Amino acid sequence: MLGIDADVAYHRLNLDPKMRPIRQKMRTIATKIEDPIREEVKKLLDAGFISEIQYPGWVSNMVMVKKSDGKWRML
Repeated sequence: MLGIDADVAYHRLNLDPKMRPIRQKMRTIATKIEDPIREEVKKLLDAGFISEIQYPGWVSNMVMVKKSDGKWRML
């Protein structure tokens, strides 16, 4: 996030090489929420809050929830 120094808050996922990856079955994404997903991912990438994954075997599906104001929330 902008304004938060990595020395203050930083998260890293350390994996045990002996552990087997768990990969959820990929879900299809409804066409109507493709644009909100792209916008949210771009916003999070630009803010430095997320980065490209290094462990593609460890994947979970995102869930999009419509907020009361009509915008979308990514979980």
